[in-house]
Amino acid sequence: MNEEIETYFSLAQEALAAAKLLYHEKLYRRSLSSCYYTMFYAASALLAYHGLRYSSHSAVITYFGLHFVKTGKIPEYLGKVLNKMFDERDAADYRIFEPVLPEIVADRIEDARNFMTFIQNYLSAEESDHA
Repeated sequence: MNEEIETYFSLAQEALAAAKLLYHEKLYRRSLSSCYYTMFYAASALLAYHGLRYSSHSAVITYFGLHFVKTGKIPEYLGKVLNKMFDERDAADYRIFEPVLPEIVADRIEDARNFMTFIQNYLSAEESDHA
């Protein structure tokens, strides 16, 4: 993979590590935000690998859905997880009087890890197919 894709995955891994650390420090809102960024960077890596680059969060989510979920290249549940994570991150950041439950955050850390791993494996398989 090229440097751009590796940078996206490095950022995704860093965000996931931050999510775990923040969770253990009981900083659940920040942990949830880091979970979202894990997915955002992984989705951005996939798009960039295919020559698609978007700077806005909504564009990354929209085009991830259009180019990969709607076409059946990526399982539908991953598109749903990304959309849900975007909404939950938004709620955690801006709806400050709504609680962020630790058990939900623990689930989202696992979702973020699974999302990133799936995208990494998907791109590795694509690279192997083109080698």
